Amino acid sequence: MQQYEGRLASIGDEQMLCLLRNVTEQKAAQRELRQAERLAAFARLSSWLAHEINNPLQSIESNLDLVLDFPIEEQEKRDNLEIVRKEIERLGRLIGTVLNLVSPPSGRQDAKGDAAKAVERVLWLTGRRLKEAQIEATTGLSAAPSVQMSPDHLIQVCLNITLNTIDALAEHGRGRFHIALQGHDDHAILTFTNDGPPIPDEVAPHIFEPFYTTKPSGTGLGLWVCQNLVRQSGGSLTARNLPDDSGVAFTVTLPVYHE
Repeated sequence: MQQYEGRLASIGDEQMLCLLRNVTEQKAAQRELRQAERLAAFARLSSWLAHEINNPLQSIESNLDLVLDFPIEEQEKRDNLEIVRKEIERLGRLIGTVLNLVSPPSGRQDAKGDAAKAVERVLWLTGRRLKEAQIEATTGLSAAPSVQMSPDHLIQVCLNITLNTIDALAEHGRGRFHIALQGHDDHAILTFTNDGPPIPDEVAPHIFEPFYTTKPSGTGLGLWVCQNLVRQSGGSLTARNLPDDSGVAFTVTLPVYHE
C-alpha cells in the first residue's frame, strides 16, 4: 500500500497547487528502525539478566560444593545452606530490578538499606574467590545511617564492584582491597579502593557504558547496572585513579534514608 504526504501551495491570487510525495519507503524505514530499537533493547535486557543471574548462581554452586564435597561441621553446613536459600530468594526478586531499570521509580523512595551489612554480606559471598586470588580484603565501616536504596540493590552494587576488583587484581596474582564507609548528615559514602593497575586513559571515559568491556568473556554490563541503580536512588558512582598510579577507587554516594 502506497503512502503519500500532501500540502497546498499558493501560486497566484486564486490558484492553489497540491503537492504529493510518495513516503512509502520512508515510513517503512521508520518502522524497521523502531523494530531494530526494540530488538536492541530486548538484547540488552537479556544480556543484563544473564549477567545478574550468573553471580548468585556462582555463589549457590560454591556453597553447595562445600556442603556436598567436603567434611564440614554441622553449623557451617547450615550457614552455607542458608546462603544458598537467600541467593535463591534474590534470584526471584531480580524481576523487580528489571522493572526499575526500564522505568525508574518516581516520587518518594521507601527503600531502606544498611550499607555496612551489604558490604559484610558481599565479602562473605566472595570470600572464596578473594582467598584464591590472594587478595587481602579489609574494611573501615564507621557508624552510618541507613541509605535510600533497597538491600538487594546495595548488594548488587557492592558485589559487581567487588567482582570487578577481583578480576583486575587476579591478573597480577595478589593485591589489597579496602572498603570504607562514612556517614554524613544527608549522605553516606562507600569507597572501594584497590592497589591494582590504573584505568587506562582510553578506557576511563567508557567504563560505565553498556556492553563496553576489556575482559575476553565480559558482558560490559556490571558497572553500567551499578550506575543505573545508584542514580535511581538519587546518588552517584564515580571511578578514579589514585595518585602515582597506586591503584583505583570507586566511590558510591547515596542519600540518607528519611522516614
